[in-house]
Amino acid sequence: MSRNIFSWFGLIVLGICVCAVAADAGTMKKKKERKLVETQRLVYKVSMTDREIGSETITRHTYNDNTVEFVVDMVDQFTAETRQKQHVTLLVEEESYFPRSFRSKKEISTSGREIVHEVAIDMFSNVAVVDTHLGATTDTRNFVLPTGTAFFEVGALYPLHQLLYWYARDIGGFQSFYIFDFQRGKELTAVLSMSGPETVDTINGNVETDVIEFENDEYKMRMNVTKDGLVVRADQSTTRFELVEMSTE
Repeated sequence: MSRNIFSWFGLIVLGICVCAVAADAGTMKKKKERKLVETQRLVYKVSMTDREIGSETITRHTYNDNTVEFVVDMVDQFTAETRQKQHVTLLVEEESYFPRSFRSKKEISTSGREIVHEVAIDMFSNVAVVDTHLGATTDTRNFVLPTGTAFFEVGALYPLHQLLYWYARDIGGFQSFYIFDFQRGKELTAVLSMSGPETVDTINGNVETDVIEFENDEYKMRMNVTKDGLVVRADQSTTRFELVEMSTE
């Protein structure tokens, strides 16, 4: 009698386990497939002291899993002998624009020499693991960063997208943010402020914009930003970025 009871009990437990495994398998099958929702492509002409030297193309892919991926290609011909190109991918959370990962490959040609500088950053909670490769030199360092730190690079427009997303334009005034200059391994504070309106001649005709200025102890940039958050022009010292092409799919 007791054997039958235990046998039935064993069958019941086995049945529960089988059902649980089947339920888990069903759940795994129903896992949401990652899909591309929208692609926006922005092309900026880059000029220095009124001379066109290159371009910066920013392609933003928005996915259905709370992810936005920025793919950036930059080409600059500073002199007849010095040329630089760079490819960047930056992955951020759509709801917060907090960074998840970053990859950059910069190739510099100067006086017949080729220099390649690669940077990889992965975020684990508030810890940024930074791998750099410059020629035969390899270095790995960990940095503890405050929540909501933006990755930053001097001389490029794409890093400002994180800060512009966080800047509360309905409040305005001076607002401070943390930035991480990965090239130098330094955590800095930057301030954004807003003024305007200012009318700017763009590819869509004259457009009214707000003037948003980025500033820290070492770097300044003045941006003309539309109500939709689109940067149509930006000035940094003698360098100007002008939006010359835009498409959305």
